[in-house]
Amino acid sequence: MRASFNITINNTIVKESNARIKSLARYALKGNWTVSVCVVAICTTLMNLPAYLSNYLPPVEGFDLAGFALTLLSVALMGACTLSMQSYFLKLQRMEGPGLDSLAAGVRNYPKALILGAVQFLLMMLSTFSLSGYGFLIGIMSVMALFRYILAYYILLDEPRQSPIRILSKSNYLMFGNKARMASLLISFIGWFLLASLLSSCVQYLMFPGLVDEIRQAAQIMVNSDMQTASEAFSQMDMTSLIASERSIAFAVIKNIISAAPYAYVFTSAACFYDYAAGNLVTQTGGEADPVSPFAPSAAVIDPEDEPSENNYE
Repeated sequence: MRASFNITINNTIVKESNARIKSLARYALKGNWTVSVCVVAICTTLMNLPAYLSNYLPPVEGFDLAGFALTLLSVALMGACTLSMQSYFLKLQRMEGPGLDSLAAGVRNYPKALILGAVQFLLMMLSTFSLSGYGFLIGIMSVMALFRYILAYYILLDEPRQSPIRILSKSNYLMFGNKARMASLLISFIGWFLLASLLSSCVQYLMFPGLVDEIRQAAQIMVNSDMQTASEAFSQMDMTSLIASERSIAFAVIKNIISAAPYAYVFTSAACFYDYAAGNLVTQTGGEADPVSPFAPSAAVIDPEDEPSENNYE
């Protein structure tokens, strides 16, 4: 049974430790890793498909119509694919027996998912390209906005009749006082992504062995030459292998598959974080139980000493 959320109640400040949230995520993923990795790999590949195709476009002077069309396609896919993934992992975290039918959430709620995806895409672009001067401040504000609206897809899943503006407002409300906690949770996954990056580099070496030799030669030039000579050598160096590796759709898909496991872990943990912030999941730290919100009839009371179990979710 899903909890009803009302904007007039106080939001819940998430006090649960990262370790506890991640332990709940691991418990939910137990026995579901294979399907979860496939879900992430398929959705992220679809979302990144326009970027892969853009690598094959010839350079164009002036307005690039094909590139603009691929950008619009990327925006069109982002919201639906993200909502489908969040639907799967929210059901998984709540132990509602998620199936591949949950991936249809992005289709059922496509208009609203499209708007949320467009907002997400705009904020991501602003945070990426705003690197200097006042643009740096815009980038910081964009990152803050991304954190404010990070729970929007979960709210849409629980309240599909709400308008996009209302959903964004509720996400902003839920994240009040929780942005630092969410940032801390996401940062705790850095080790996983570093490992995935290392594995991707190994695959890149196996697929494009000449790339490593070229990088080694470039490093040797930098050690044995002054900066001007090194710069000239870099400009003349054959980077065919590097370009081929970056443009290879096969390599990009393999990278998505490798990083799918960390993302599955992140998405399940984020779903758990959302249920804590919305008051759907309550913690008992010993002594008197924390008061259960009337808007969370299926809230769980968890003893930190106990292993997470299906009894935590109803």
